[in-house]
Amino acid sequence: MNRDEKRLSPLAKKFRPAKQGNVEIDRITVTKLDAVMSTIHGSPAYEGTYARLRINGTVVMSDTQMEHRTNSEFLYRAHGHVLLAGLGLGLVLDGLRNNMDRIQSITVVELSQDVIDLVAKKYKHPKIKIVQGDITTWEPPAGMKYDIIYFDIWPEISEDNLELMAQLGRRFAKYKNRSNPKAWMESWSRREMRANARSSYRAFY
Repeated sequence: MNRDEKRLSPLAKKFRPAKQGNVEIDRITVTKLDAVMSTIHGSPAYEGTYARLRINGTVVMSDTQMEHRTNSEFLYRAHGHVLLAGLGLGLVLDGLRNNMDRIQSITVVELSQDVIDLVAKKYKHPKIKIVQGDITTWEPPAGMKYDIIYFDIWPEISEDNLELMAQLGRRFAKYKNRSNPKAWMESWSRREMRANARSSYRAFY
């Protein structure tokens, strides 16, 4: 393996740059200077080259350390029947690849068929089902209950996402497996957004 290959993140190794419709997978390189400046500004990143997903030119995710950190609780808790809203680059699916023994099924609901066409082929597994749908209207099979429900459909951490997170939480509460004491439902970075909202409120008043 040459030096450039060693600098590639796991998903940058998994995905070559590609484009379909309004969806593009490319790569972003963090230089040594970029890494130093990111630490100074409170969002540490390591030197290297990372995979990035863009829709209509807007970056919706990458596989930088921030993405791993903000999804770590899901990876720790995932077990049983899992419902995941948002495929992206499949970062959390990649993170579960060595722990599939604790998973019974994973259903991924992804809005963009172009994302599915570019990404899903990398995650073929008998326990993984990826379907095209809008999580705000998609209905699980009759009688289905999930041990883990995780919504990861937002491109950035913003307080503006809290309203939809609350709506999704109310909508899918009936699909949570209440007989499992370890059942869990959450949205990506929701608690961080709520903390930011409370801080903004206190600062304003």
